Amino acid sequence: MQDYEAALEWHQMNLKMSQESGDKIIAHQNIADSYEALGKLDLARSHYQSAMDIAMETGNKTEQMDIYFKLGDLHRKQLHKPQVSHKYYTEMLALARDLGRKDKERQAYNRLGLACEDMQDYEAALEWHQMDLKMRQESGDKIIVAHTKHS
Repeated sequence: MQDYEAALEWHQMNLKMSQESGDKIIAHQNIADSYEALGKLDLARSHYQSAMDIAMETGNKTEQMDIYFKLGDLHRKQLHKPQVSHKYYTEMLALARDLGRKDKERQAYNRLGLACEDMQDYEAALEWHQMDLKMRQESGDKIIVAHTKHS
């Protein structure tokens, strides 16, 4: 717990310094990560949202995509709101496709499958996981494909 508290203090100082240097998106994400680890989920969500606001304002689609991923995971794993996480993962997927980021597209398929499982929509989950598997096969990710086939 002390390590997270120390990290949070450092990230907050970094945020103050970044106000001048323009690295506010990353600083807010780091603070959000620390709050999430401490279980302060409302504060984590607030800082992710601040990072998203800046990313949208500056048109930084790569950061938007990464923040959608983090917000999706926060809502699915911590807040147990799979419907909300599904929305964030869908936004992430759209940006991954737009940016041509196959790695992030595959990651979105995986998370969409997990969100659908949490919503007990197993047919949709299977479809998302099959798209994930297909992309892994196409990329030659043999270790993950073998694990996926035996899970």
